[in-house]
Amino acid sequence: MALKSQPFKLEQKTRKSGKRTYVTPNGDEYPSATTVLGVINKPLLVPWAAKQEREYCVEAAASLHALLRPDKPFTRPAYIAALEQKIGHVKKFEKEKKKAGEIGTEVHNRVEWELRKLHGDPVEDPPPLSTKDAKRAFATFVAWEKQVKFTPLYLEAALWSDEHRCAGTVDWIGYVNDVLTVGDWKTGKRIYQEAWAQVSCYAHMAIERGLIQPPVQTCVVRLPKYADDPTAEVQMQTWEEAQVAFTGFVGCRALFDWIKGVGK
Repeated sequence: MALKSQPFKLEQKTRKSGKRTYVTPNGDEYPSATTVLGVINKPLLVPWAAKQEREYCVEAAASLHALLRPDKPFTRPAYIAALEQKIGHVKKFEKEKKKAGEIGTEVHNRVEWELRKLHGDPVEDPPPLSTKDAKRAFATFVAWEKQVKFTPLYLEAALWSDEHRCAGTVDWIGYVNDVLTVGDWKTGKRIYQEAWAQVSCYAHMAIERGLIQPPVQTCVVRLPKYADDPTAEVQMQTWEEAQVAFTGFVGCRALFDWIKGVGK
């Protein structure tokens, strides 16, 4: 089955904060689904960020200490100034998040290229996989794709919902073992709960835009990038389960509006 052409073209805007919006053909500007879901508290993020900063500061202090000379001791203010210069202004956890995001983007691009090649779309040179982590993640996709009957219909399709005033780009819509499925690739350490709200939102947007008809299942395929985590993790939700997940998204949309003061 051949891939279908992109059904819609939406203008994307990215703010300095990294939050994205889409402009629909009617001129409405909606936040992306992932931006809306950013209202969810992520309790594991703070300890991780603190650990990253602590380790980085200790390493920087140790490296600076190695440069100290007994005959030219630092004053306390001078040492603090030198340490702050060595640490820099960009926080370590932000660097790690950016690195993880770059790996995820490379893997998404390469997976899309591979699927387009397999299904007859004209493709140019393959997008690069510049790190071992990205190569590992892509290898888990290749292994998973060989184990199932996977027939994509749409790849990286831009969608929106006027009812829920949001938009986004779904990774794929297709058939997994002959069951119509709306799916998302992830490259993190685990599949987080908000992933189900995200992919259920994509399913509702695709239905609202007339691309598919319910019922459909939703799917998250985690493509790990770690040597000790060598195989893809695949989880599915039925249409009924996806409806429950979507109530979570609707709640986040309402909270998003409340935080932004919409309607005041």
